[in-house]
Amino acid sequence: MSVEKPAIWTKKGNKVEYVSAKWGDDVPLRSDGAEVLYHEYGVQLRRTTDGRYVLNVLCGRVGQYGVEIELTPEEIDSYRKRGDVFIHSLGENVYGDPNRFQSRIIRSC
Repeated sequence: MSVEKPAIWTKKGNKVEYVSAKWGDDVPLRSDGAEVLYHEYGVQLRRTTDGRYVLNVLCGRVGQYGVEIELTPEEIDSYRKRGDVFIHSLGENVYGDPNRFQSRIIRSC
């Protein structure tokens, strides 16, 4: 039995498997109105309706849990300069040592 990846539909009706900043204004909206700016398995960056940039990372090797942090102004600037490469790297850092980001965790689930 093969398992198909869930479809991601953008605002313009395009079906994509991977979302990044290159889609510009054609990014999917979440039910809470946030825009998904970057998405790959285990890492998602979204811009909330109030303009915050929130990174959600799936952590743990056996028991998995999600960690959400708000990007700092410096990280937002790095994202604007380096794009998806920066977010991928930041996601790996959070995954590798979520305790290092403990003071910045908005929600852990």
